[in-house]
Amino acid sequence: MNHGCHFFTTLQKQKRHLESKIETMAGDDIKLTRNQKAILELFDDKPELGSSEIAELLDMNIETVKKNLKSLADSGYLVKHGATKGAWYEVKKI
Repeated sequence: MNHGCHFFTTLQKQKRHLESKIETMAGDDIKLTRNQKAILELFDDKPELGSSEIAELLDMNIETVKKNLKSLADSGYLVKHGATKGAWYEVKKI
């Protein structure tokens, strides 16, 4: 198996794992919006993200991102670190 194929297979496994995790968590808590699901999927590729980076990656308004991050943190999906411009988020460990 070449490296590109192995990388793709690993990425697919990570995506399925996160989708399963999201479905399980959504069943226990709130129904996630499309924007919230898109934000959570970014954490599959990178364990720590800030709001401006998420806004750029998803081409989403920064205020929309912040609102969704607050909702995800309040619901226990994400953990926020810091309180100012340098704040970043990570997926809450289950």
